Amino acid sequence: MVGSNLLIALIYEDPGTYLDLGYKKADIAHLEVGAAAEDIATAIIRLGHRYVPIPDVKTLANKLGSGEAAHWDLAVNITEGVHGTAREAQVPAMLEAFNIPYTFSDTATMALCLDKGKTKMVLEHYGIPTAPFAVVYLDKLRNRTITPKVICALTKTSKHARGLLNPSSYPLFVKPLAEGSSKGIKQSNVIHSMDELCRAVETIHSSATSAPAVLVEKFLTGREFTVGILGTGDDAWVLGVTEMAWRGNKDRDVDFDGEFTTEKSKASDDWDGLADEIPANREDPLVERACTVALRAWRALRCRDGGRVDIRMDGESADAVANVLEVSDVLVSDDGDTRAPYILDLGPCILGTMMYCMTLSLFAFLVFVSSWVGGVLFLGVHVRPLTLIFVPQINPLAGLRPQWSQLPIIAKHNRMSYETLLEHILRSALKRAPSRWRM
Repeated sequence: MVGSNLLIALIYEDPGTYLDLGYKKADIAHLEVGAAAEDIATAIIRLGHRYVPIPDVKTLANKLGSGEAAHWDLAVNITEGVHGTAREAQVPAMLEAFNIPYTFSDTATMALCLDKGKTKMVLEHYGIPTAPFAVVYLDKLRNRTITPKVICALTKTSKHARGLLNPSSYPLFVKPLAEGSSKGIKQSNVIHSMDELCRAVETIHSSATSAPAVLVEKFLTGREFTVGILGTGDDAWVLGVTEMAWRGNKDRDVDFDGEFTTEKSKASDDWDGLADEIPANREDPLVERACTVALRAWRALRCRDGGRVDIRMDGESADAVANVLEVSDVLVSDDGDTRAPYILDLGPCILGTMMYCMTLSLFAFLVFVSSWVGGVLFLGVHVRPLTLIFVPQINPLAGLRPQWSQLPIIAKHNRMSYETLLEHILRSALKRAPSRWRM
């Protein structure tokens, strides 16, 4: 158990407090992680600690400036921020400036992961699967009408743009660049033509004028998993996995090639009747492959303490590739695979790089031939169509509402109590604290 009687600052965002401070409802409409504050406070007390409630950023600034924060042993940070494209990094930056140890990811990771485009660039750098993408920066529109020519001009610097905007690449998927909880996502975000793409970009631009950009990516039609992770770096491990089981609602007015979470469904108690979250079987090879990709993404982005990674397959075959959809911060076993530390090291040597590129070229050829003819014999070996697993998005701030948020639900599925879940998070964070606070 974590050392008893710690004084913990619980930093969250209370919408009522922000309204009293003069903020507009529209400014704080996205705040939802702070709803877990009461549950976290109860768990802190049950674990034998004390807590100081910090319901807004101004209160935090005052306590930091007055020197009161010097008495805190640890801060539990579940703030999302109100303004700016790096809003989730603001409280971590304040705590780092005053050398206060805190839970979850640091300033750099929080700022990076809110920007889905930059996150995908980093994932690509580490060779972690993520769907081909391009970013449409809305500040470059300058009140221009959004036309196919404008879309092509705004995405031409992306290495994926030519292939992504080719008619053979449809369907595509669009979403705001820097939002979470499926904000701005509707059924019409699945794109089947350039005209639909122009309309979708215009809709996001007009409905969220503060949105910095729109992410355009290949739509993935395969299975979707949420991988719960605890720990940091080499100590990170997979707690459990849930799968989105779609119910096949027939009452839609839009045809598309797969199921996905919308803003409406994620805000409802039962996913708007469209899906169930069910525990996934770790013995399923695709599930274990999803766990491997999730841990690689978690470590590459240097996420900390606990959270989740959303994974989606690019198809339904047994060889599906897992893609990262989202990473959200919040017991290494002895049997290897994803339950033990896994690190990919390509090495810096020229020969190694050449071998790696040659292997990728051969692999790409096999994928092309296989997907073209539906499975062929190549050098006497049957090549089946591959299904890829992609990381769609990273969000290093986990929701912690016991009966609502995915990480606590995954913990419950794996017989871990809410208090034990929080204790794992605190223990991981305290490893970064001064030695007098460590276990």
